This record gives sequence, C-alpha cells and structure tokens, in this order.
Amino acid sequence: MIFKLIFRISKWYYTLLFFLVSFAIQYFLVVKFLPDFLTYSSGFKNPDQLFWYSHEYLCRLYSVLGNEGRAMYFKMLSLDFFYMLFTSLALMSLMYNLTINSKWKRLCFLPMIAAFFDFTENICQMFLLRSFPVSNSMLVLISSSSSLMKMMLMMLCLFLIMILSIKFFYLRIIGRLYKNMNGLR
Repeated sequence: MIFKLIFRISKWYYTLLFFLVSFAIQYFLVVKFLPDFLTYSSGFKNPDQLFWYSHEYLCRLYSVLGNEGRAMYFKMLSLDFFYMLFTSLALMSLMYNLTINSKWKRLCFLPMIAAFFDFTENICQMFLLRSFPVSNSMLVLISSSSSLMKMMLMMLCLFLIMILSIKFFYLRIIGRLYKNMNGLR
C-alpha cells in the first residue's frame, strides 16, 4: 500500500520537481533569512546547522537575537518545515527510483525519518522561542538530539544515494555494453 503511494510520487519528473522546489526554498532561506539571522545573532551559529547544542548556547543565542531576531528566526523555522518536506520527498523519490526491483527499496524511508527529526527539532525550537526567557531543558535536549539524528540520517542518505547511483549507472552502462557485445557475435 505505502509503496504504491511512493511509486506514484516517484516518477523522475516528480523527483526533479521536488528537488527544484527544495532548492528554491533553500535559496530563499540562504539569501533572505540567513543574513538577517547572522545580523541579529552577532556571530552565533544557527542551531539547525549544528550537530549538538546546549541549553546555555540556546539561552545566549535567544538573548542576543532580541525580540525582532527571535520573531525572524521563528519565521525561518516555519519555512524550514517546507524545505525539509520537499527535500525528503525528493530524496525518498530518488532512492526509490534507484532501488526499484531491489531488496533495498525500504531504504527510501530514511529521508522521511530524517524529516521527522527535523520537524521535531523545529517544533521544540518554536516552543522554546515562544516561551523565552523561560526555558525547558528537556525541550532543548529533545531538540538537540533531534538535530543530531537528522544530521546523521541525512549523511547516511547522501552516502547511500551515492552508492546506489554508482550501482544504478554501472549496471545500465555495463548491461548495455554486454548486450551490444553479445549482439555482435
């Protein structure tokens, strides 16, 4: 059942469309929001780009951001939901296409699991932003752990896509060469 749904959205043109929308959102995040964030943050890094961050780090960051910076960061996190949604759909679709008729096709769920952790991190960050200066160390721990899991899963996805792409193109090229060589005999 779920593979039928994935199959419907995994046509190559949908994969390309998901990547294009994802890149457009990423461009907007990098060009519009990141410079503003860096201006407000006085050099503090965006927690979404860190493997791990502490309760103290977020408190200092939110304090430095001020009200306007926190409101802008909240908007940035809201847009990040859409970025991760389209990125995970693109990666899931690509991985599905690279693993069709393979026992490895369940790997296409890894980007969605990474998206779940990114969504969890963003939701925790949004709660923390809204409740600042009151903070919850458990939410910081969940947010930071989700960031770590998201990063690890995305690196695993990219590594698998690299391996699956090499395998996919190798089999296509070698398969055609082998077929052509046998046709000449």
